[in-house]
Amino acid sequence: KEATIPMKPVTIMTMHKAKGEEFDDIYLAGWTEGEFPHPDAMSSNRVHEERRLAYVALTRARQRVVITHSFMSRKLHFGRDGAKRFVTSQVAPSRFLYELVPSKKRMDGLANKNEVLDGDNVGTFWDRSAGIKDYVAGTNIPQWFQESFQK
Repeated sequence: KEATIPMKPVTIMTMHKAKGEEFDDIYLAGWTEGEFPHPDAMSSNRVHEERRLAYVALTRARQRVVITHSFMSRKLHFGRDGAKRFVTSQVAPSRFLYELVPSKKRMDGLANKNEVLDGDNVGTFWDRSAGIKDYVAGTNIPQWFQESFQK
């Protein structure tokens, strides 16, 4: 006799919709600079709103948060003659990931010489192995990140 494995349904929603909800595991995709925070938020000086949204998403998990981002972007462009071509470029992780794991900013050569980087978020690690990249956020989100949500 085959055993049936009980499974919970997957709920897919936007970060905006997640406020007030809670789940065992949260998977956040697309934390790439230029995607999150959104370019419109950066140009209109509303990055703090995107940070609040990130905080909401990170705090919806009871047990685990997995955040993914890509290292390459492939976009379709049309030339003047109407010809289609794909342009591939390298992309950086979202600045919000560097805020959760500040030591990676220095490792990636993005920290200013005089920039003071606080310690990494307890329970958070950044896996740089080949293949899928994921970040698991611990329960101790940095205090200043929490405070930015409350403003």
